[in-house]
Amino acid sequence: MPEFLREGQAVSDFMNPDKIVIGFKNLNGKNFARKVFQYFKKRTLFIETNFQTAEMIKYTNNAFFSTLISFANEIANISEKISGIDTFEVINALIADKRITTLMQKQKIIPEFTTYLFPGCGFGGSCFPKDVKAITAYASSVNAATPLLNSVLTINEERPRQIVLLAESLIGILKSKKISVLGLAFKPNTDDLRSSPSLEAIKILQKKKAVISVYDPVVRYTKLKSFGISNVNTCTTIEKCLKNSDLAIVFTKWEEFKSLNSKLLNKHMKRPLIIDGRGFLDKNKFRENEYYKIGYKK
Repeated sequence: MPEFLREGQAVSDFMNPDKIVIGFKNLNGKNFARKVFQYFKKRTLFIETNFQTAEMIKYTNNAFFSTLISFANEIANISEKISGIDTFEVINALIADKRITTLMQKQKIIPEFTTYLFPGCGFGGSCFPKDVKAITAYASSVNAATPLLNSVLTINEERPRQIVLLAESLIGILKSKKISVLGLAFKPNTDDLRSSPSLEAIKILQKKKAVISVYDPVVRYTKLKSFGISNVNTCTTIEKCLKNSDLAIVFTKWEEFKSLNSKLLNKHMKRPLIIDGRGFLDKNKFRENEYYKIGYKK
C-alpha cells in the first residue's frame, strides 16, 4: 500500500486522499487492507492490483512530478541565455492553455499539478530523488532504457550550480565574498534537508572560498554536520544573516522571506543584491539591479 503523503501536509493528505492503492498477493491480504481503509471506501477511489503494479504506481507518481519540475528548469536554462525572457511568464502562458486550465461553469480550474511546473533550484526531499533513481536503476537491471528520467535527474543535479554561476556573474570571483543563504529545507513547512539544493550550492560556494551565513526558521543547525556542511555562520534572524553580506540567495519559499525588500537589504548588506532562487518574491519591492531571479536574464 504505497502512501501519497507530501511533507508538511501529511495529515491533510491522509484524511483527504485522491486515491488509495492496495497491492495484494492473495484474497486475505486484500480483505485486510480493505478493513484498514474502510473509513475511506465511499470517500475516494480505491485501486486494487498486484504488488508490482502498486509499486510502479508510486514510482510513476513521483517520477511524473519530478519530470514537470525538470521540464520547467530546462526551459529556464534556455531562457537564462537570452536577455528579456521571463520563464515564469512563459510557464503562466503555458498553464493558461485550455488543455491544462479548464472551464467549469464559467470558472477557470487550474490543476494543482501546475505548481510543479515552475522553475527553481531543483527538487529535493526523500521521495522524488530516491524514487526516480530507484525506477531508473531497476530499468537498467532489466535492460530498459530511461533517457527521459535520466535527464530529469541530470537537470535537477545541475540547478544548484546554475545558481552559483549566476552569483559569479553578479559579483565576480567568490573568494572571501560573504554569501547569505536564506532557507535550508528543500521546501517550506518542513525541516527536511535530504537532497536539499541549498546544501549542494553551499558546498560549491565553499569550494570557491566564499564565506557563508545561513538562516532557516525551522531547521536545527546541529543537523548540518551530518549532511557534510560545516564552517558556516548560523543565524537566528534574517537580519543577522544579511549583515555585511555581498549577496543573498533565497533557496526556500518560506512565507517569512516575503518580507524582504530594498530597505532591509540596504540597511544590513554591504551591497543590496539578492537572487530569488524560487522566483516567488515581489520584484517591485526592490530597486533596479538589486533583484535577480532564476529563469530570467536582464
